[in-house]
Amino acid sequence: MLSMNLEKIKEYYLEHEPFTDENNTPEYPCCKNEEDQKWFENRFIELGAIPKSEMVEGCTYVGACRNASFATWKGEYFEYERYKFGIRFKEKINHFQDDDGYGYDVFVPVKKID
Repeated sequence: MLSMNLEKIKEYYLEHEPFTDENNTPEYPCCKNEEDQKWFENRFIELGAIPKSEMVEGCTYVGACRNASFATWKGEYFEYERYKFGIRFKEKINHFQDDDGYGYDVFVPVKKID
């Protein structure tokens, strides 16, 4: 059943317009299968997601994850400010190419803003 859902998600991304900002950049699908993960990784890059190899440490990027539309690259991960229950704190999040298939969220950068 999961593979059938992934096939429908793949069809969706084959028709998706290029990513330009946080408004048309969807969250990265969670895949436990390495082959599917590689397919999504390559397709997201084709659609405009910035690969990890092009990240510049200290720069802030527009993109998408569950709780933020911009985050700062710290060299190994992104960091963003999160508000939860009235408290503001910094939270780390992985680049989408570092998705281990078990996480709940990764950041998909599409534009450097610094």
